[in-house]
Amino acid sequence: MTATRVLVVEDDARAAEAHAAYVGRLEGFELAGTARSAGEALRALDRCRADGEPVDLLLLDLHLPDGHGLGLLQ
Repeated sequence: MTATRVLVVEDDARAAEAHAAYVGRLEGFELAGTARSAGEALRALDRCRADGEPVDLLLLDLHLPDGHGLGLLQ
């Protein structure tokens, strides 16, 4: 069974670390990475896809320094 790959998108460093640590403790989930902005998240998503390991789930902050989190979903 493959793990659900999770990208944490959160501009607050403490919150991002907490979310990443929690994902790391969950059985069946794998941390794909963390991103601190919408632009960084887009680059991480593209990189994961290009590496053949796409992200399955975003833990997404809505208020990012370079845009609204929901804009990533479009």
